Amino acid sequence: SHDHTFTQAHVRSLTYSAEISEPPAGFEVVQPRSTILEVPDSVYEALLVDNDPANALNILDTLVANNPNASLTPEALFIRALCYDLLGSRADARVAYYDIWSRYPMTLWGQLAGKHLELR
Repeated sequence: SHDHTFTQAHVRSLTYSAEISEPPAGFEVVQPRSTILEVPDSVYEALLVDNDPANALNILDTLVANNPNASLTPEALFIRALCYDLLGSRADARVAYYDIWSRYPMTLWGQLAGKHLELR
């Protein structure tokens, strides 16, 4: 019979130990955005009462600029896209509608955005 005696150091060298490493390209961890930004009443007032989509868009853009770690709700993203559309910026509107449709396809806002992507 062979005597298999292992020293503590030898056993440790045969043991796999996990180490934290950098994620490969394309697998970086995305930090979750902490805050969700709802549509402020002032946006609806600018859009529906004052008929001023430029001001509504400005309010949303300022809200985003002042909250860099927050993200807009699908509703707010849709209103932003609609403002681009109403201002005649169809290219920006199309990109914004596509973003909503691709990220939130099963929501009301995603469905509405999809309708705006159809040829007119």
